[in-house]
Amino acid sequence: MDQNINDYAKSLIEAHQKPIVRLNIGGVKRFLPQNDNNEPINNNLEVLKRTLSFPRVDRRNLRSQGLYLPQERLILIKKLHNIQNVGFRNKSGMYFNLEEALYFLETNRLEVFWNNTPISIQQAYYLFIDDLLTLDKYKVYKKFMTHSFQVARFKEHEEPPLKKPKLIDQNEEKNEKMIEIFRQLKEKAPKQVENVNVQQIPVYSCINPRQTDLDNKYNVHIVNQEMDPKIGFYAENVPNLFAITTNDDIPLYRISKVSLPCLF
Repeated sequence: MDQNINDYAKSLIEAHQKPIVRLNIGGVKRFLPQNDNNEPINNNLEVLKRTLSFPRVDRRNLRSQGLYLPQERLILIKKLHNIQNVGFRNKSGMYFNLEEALYFLETNRLEVFWNNTPISIQQAYYLFIDDLLTLDKYKVYKKFMTHSFQVARFKEHEEPPLKKPKLIDQNEEKNEKMIEIFRQLKEKAPKQVENVNVQQIPVYSCINPRQTDLDNKYNVHIVNQEMDPKIGFYAENVPNLFAITTNDDIPLYRISKVSLPCLF
């Protein structure tokens, strides 16, 4: 048994020192033999089997490392390697949010320590997923990250106050008549349908780096039930994406705001 373990350890060391750099498989897919010639297909299958049987040895020094801070619900990054556009930095250091840390744990690019012990993926789900970071939120975050989006938690900014309209001088008789005319027009004109729902605040902000135009930023909402047709919109100048989490596929919808007059 010890001899088998030693041989296995030696094979792992050799695989670590001589990893497969390139997969030499033809780019053309072949589903059926051409002219009863199975040799190209058999060669591709043999190369694929040999490649899949090769042990995958990861270099631990290529992973980032962080410390789990349960009170702050953050990951303090002690070593950052090849991860960009994630987390935030302040005077005390670099931090990842829990969903960011869980994603990079699953992709084997981060090690998280708690009480000087590495956290497994199963333990990370148990510690990180709760009422604040629900499983639906993480599934939506993971979907955008898998599709190469830059995702961050939404931060609500105070919008500038609206400018007060200039008041018409009511001392003049002419202005009083105009005010009365506009008042009557306002009462009798078609009225815009009012949104009866409370405005929904987005969960995430994301950027699609593959889009070169200015319209590459989105606000992401999470809907875990049937979408209400009267759902509120936030920040009309930024497109809103709605992630439906009623199934594992998580479809995304982009809906534009349309104002319809009330004619009755």
